[in-house]
Amino acid sequence: MSAIDFPPIETVLGIVEDQKKLPIKGKVGEAWYEENAGRLWVWDGELLQWRELNLWKGRGFASSVANLIGLGESSQAKATLGSIGERGSMGLPGPQGERGPQGPAGALGPAGAMGPAGKDGKNGVDGKNGVDGKNGIDGKNGVDGKPGPAGPAGAMGPAGKDGKNGVDGKNGVDGKNGVDGKNGIDGKNGVDG
Repeated sequence: MSAIDFPPIETVLGIVEDQKKLPIKGKVGEAWYEENAGRLWVWDGELLQWRELNLWKGRGFASSVANLIGLGESSQAKATLGSIGERGSMGLPGPQGERGPQGPAGALGPAGAMGPAGKDGKNGVDGKNGVDGKNGIDGKNGVDGKPGPAGPAGAMGPAGKDGKNGVDGKNGVDGKNGVDGKNGIDGKNGVDG
């Protein structure tokens, strides 16, 4: 892979631990350095993906970088890799990544202690008596119904059974003898004729 295939490198945004930590997308000219693997990841605006530029390829890498920054043939011939120097200071923090998915809900916590009982509320005001409704209008008397037809004569009932003879009554008690009457008063002598 030649240096011509790579897009221009304008800004190295920072260091990532692993290729998987790269942002989902970038802008043309942006790059990230994967320190452990010695790779520079450059955003390709045509392929819409991060392109790998291996920085541990000796003189080939020096030539590639020279082509990227536009050095002449004489400069390319002088470009060599020296020994690795001390680690530089940490760069500025990179842009904030996209928000990750929401995590699962945590376990339900224990129930809190019961709070003190609230004070009794004041008695509400008695409502006003409603207005008496008007008396309804008397309904009209209904029409008398027509007399119904006379029913048929009922069937004659069966003859009643003869009653039993009554028991003979007891003889009455003889009455007491009456008191002798008083002698009548003698009549007056008649007038001589």
